[in-house]
Amino acid sequence: MKTSNALDVVANLQNTSAEVFKTISKSFEVGYSEAEIAALIKLEFRKRGIVDFWYDVPIIVLIGTERFISGANADYATKSPSVDAVLKDGSIIYVDVHPQDNQTKIWGDWNTMAVFHPRVGIDDEQVAFLEEIREIHRKGIAQLTPTMTGADVINYYFTAYKEGGIMPIIGNKPDVGHTVHAGVKVDAKRLLLCEENTTPIGEHIYAVEPAGYRPKKSGEGVVVGRFEECVYIPKLGNAILLGSKELLALTI
Repeated sequence: MKTSNALDVVANLQNTSAEVFKTISKSFEVGYSEAEIAALIKLEFRKRGIVDFWYDVPIIVLIGTERFISGANADYATKSPSVDAVLKDGSIIYVDVHPQDNQTKIWGDWNTMAVFHPRVGIDDEQVAFLEEIREIHRKGIAQLTPTMTGADVINYYFTAYKEGGIMPIIGNKPDVGHTVHAGVKVDAKRLLLCEENTTPIGEHIYAVEPAGYRPKKSGEGVVVGRFEECVYIPKLGNAILLGSKELLALTI
C-alpha cells in the first residue's frame, strides 16, 4: 500500500476513535462499569463500520487511579475491562482503543483520559495534570524529526517529565510508543520508542503514548495521565499528526 493511502487509513481510524469517545461519553452515568463502557464503545465502532481490532484486549477501559496505574502496562487479564470497577463522581477514566481497518488491516491506536463529574476543589489538580501531560505529549510530537531514534524520543519525554516532577508509568520494557502495522500483532516486527531502539524514526508511523503520575500537593495520593495519537515522520521535515488536532474535553 502506498504511504499516502496508509496515512489516510490511520487518520480515519484516529478521527473515528475520537468521535466514538465523544459520542458515548455523553451517556456515561454513575455506576457504569468498565465492561459496560467497553461494550458501548465497541457497538459505536460497529455503527461506524469498524468491526476489527488488532490487540488482545480490543478496548481497554480503566476507571480510577489505582486501576490505571496497575493496568495501563499490565498483563491482559489485569487490563481487561472489569464489571466491578464503576464510575463515581470524580473518577478518572482511561479509554484505549485498537481499531483495525476492515480492508487493509492497518492499525490505528488511540487513547484518552478524562475526569467524570469532577468535584470542585477536589479534582481540580487531576484535571490540570491531564492538561499538563497532554501539552507535553503534543510538544514532543511537534519536535519529532526523521533522524531521531526511539532512544531520543523516550529520553525527550522522560526529561520533560523529570523537569515537571513527573514519574513515568512504565512496564517491564520501558517505552513511550510503537510502530503501527497491518494484520496480527507480531512483537518482533514492532519498533518501540525505547532506549534500545537506535533506528531512525523517519518514514514510519508511530503510536506515541507516554504516561506519568505525580504525588498530589496534599501528599495523599497521585494524579495520573496518558494520551495516545498516531503520527507519521516523513523522510524530510517534522512529524505529521494523523487525525484531528482537536483537543477533547478533559471532563465529562
